[in-house]
Amino acid sequence: MEKLKVKVNGKIYEVEVEFEGHVSSAPVKQSAPNNNSPQPVNPSSSPSSDGSGVQAPIAGVVKEVKVKPGDSVEENQVVVILEAMKMNTNVVSEFSGKVKNISVNVGDSVRQGQILIELE
Repeated sequence: MEKLKVKVNGKIYEVEVEFEGHVSSAPVKQSAPNNNSPQPVNPSSSPSSDGSGVQAPIAGVVKEVKVKPGDSVEENQVVVILEAMKMNTNVVSEFSGKVKNISVNVGDSVRQGQILIELE
């Protein structure tokens, strides 16, 4: 059993790894921090062409719609859950408003930037 430190999204985890069979090791080159690393996807909303809308931050499948037309929505409230690559992503509204229209249903495939919910 060997203990290793692994850095994931800036957080360091200590893990124990058991190797089976012959394992050869090679020196590991330490690299300088890369400021061009991908940033995590932040679910967001932005104005639609005819008002305010909540957009899909990534392409995926609608797992759950947590609001219905007429509901009041607060800033940072989760309104839709998308599934992409076996992971769920909460889609939140960046502003308060009232749900005018829901453009998607559970099971729909959506593309990044697609309007999911219109707010007024």
